[in-house]
Amino acid sequence: MRQIPALDGLRGLAITLVVLRHAAYLGEQVGDLPTAAAVFMLNGWIGVDLFFILSGFLIARPFFSNQVFSWRTYLTRRSLRILPVYIFSLALAFFIPFYDVSNTNMGWRIFYHLLFLQDYLPSDIVIAFWSLGVEEKFYLLAPIVLPFAIKYRRIETQVLILIAILILGPVARFLTVLVSDPASSYPEFFKLYRSPFHACLDGLFFGVLLARLEALRVDWLTPDRARIWFWIGALTLLALMLSHELLDHLGMIAAVLRPVGIGLVMALLVGAAIFNGAPRVLGSAVPRWLGRISYSLYLIHIPLIGLSIELTRPLGGKFFVFLPIYVAISLAMAQLMHMLIERPFLDLKKRLAPSS
Repeated sequence: MRQIPALDGLRGLAITLVVLRHAAYLGEQVGDLPTAAAVFMLNGWIGVDLFFILSGFLIARPFFSNQVFSWRTYLTRRSLRILPVYIFSLALAFFIPFYDVSNTNMGWRIFYHLLFLQDYLPSDIVIAFWSLGVEEKFYLLAPIVLPFAIKYRRIETQVLILIAILILGPVARFLTVLVSDPASSYPEFFKLYRSPFHACLDGLFFGVLLARLEALRVDWLTPDRARIWFWIGALTLLALMLSHELLDHLGMIAAVLRPVGIGLVMALLVGAAIFNGAPRVLGSAVPRWLGRISYSLYLIHIPLIGLSIELTRPLGGKFFVFLPIYVAISLAMAQLMHMLIERPFLDLKKRLAPSS
């Protein structure tokens, strides 16, 4: 299958948004946030939704290109991609200075983190690990659901099945609204409407639908039309992130419909990249580098916040001092993890389970 460099750039955008969110949300005690950038940064959590779209597309893509599927090859590739640096990060979290992890029920918590159940149980070693629980369940579900959809010859039937699964996300969130007020508190909102796998199905399956669309090779989806997709998505994303702090407004719309809207916006960006309509800058060196180290950076950036705060205090403790220190330390650590742990196992993956 052809490589799409802009997807690495979008992965770099996603991790940038997430890092900015946590820098602002968890690091704000070091000083006042810049007023003009505060809302944008605090809304960076929607970068995770972009990750979900990308995962949905990339995992589904081989199924729609008539590749022979092997559970052994598939699980080997997924395991070598995900587990080594994840287990390293899980262990490292207990040793990073100024990052406190409670020792209560530690054996049980490590156990369910190793089983990737932290989207339903508390993600209380590193909060960002919740999304890995979502993705791992999707990796196991996709080889079961996608062949079921593909066995129907009519494309319309396949698409209807995928849309039905996508709709299960907002339906599940709506049913949860009937028994729990989504506006009660952010921790409750996160636990019931944001982190569970079933609540994230729409984001993942927007990506799956893009994979189906790519395989159809439709003539009308030209690069010019894809560029229109990109700018509609990019401008809508910018307007959304600058409009207001999204998580300050919780309720039924935020719980049920807002994830669908965010998924559509992110799908426009990913779709534009797939159909050659993304700007060239997304395929340039720096965005692609960020995309390559994005997994390591996602795993390690939160435990480094406390250390960065302490390094900032002697310099006045202002946010504009904290941010570059925090970003530099996070990037350096992510690059080291990528070089020393992630990349060797990626090379091993290519040898043991090469893609078709």
